[in-house]
Amino acid sequence: MVVGKKTGRSAVERNYMRRVLREQFRHRQAELKNVDLVVRTQKVFGRNDYPAVVLEFTELLCILQHQADAQTVTQTKSPTQGVTG
Repeated sequence: MVVGKKTGRSAVERNYMRRVLREQFRHRQAELKNVDLVVRTQKVFGRNDYPAVVLEFTELLCILQHQADAQTVTQTKSPTQGVTG
């Protein structure tokens, strides 16, 4: 979790942002399998932005999970499947 000083000027802002993102990850951790994440915020958000942040983070996690699932399916297929001879 990376929240730089350029994003949130005060430690209070940065800690709030980390707390929110950590909590959202914790709630969805069981859904994510075999995925390592690095989250870097690009703009400051506050309490008023909480619903939008939750929605965006959830959408991003869904996209990542679909990509990870597709990659897992591709890796489990053998290159010689369907070849006879």
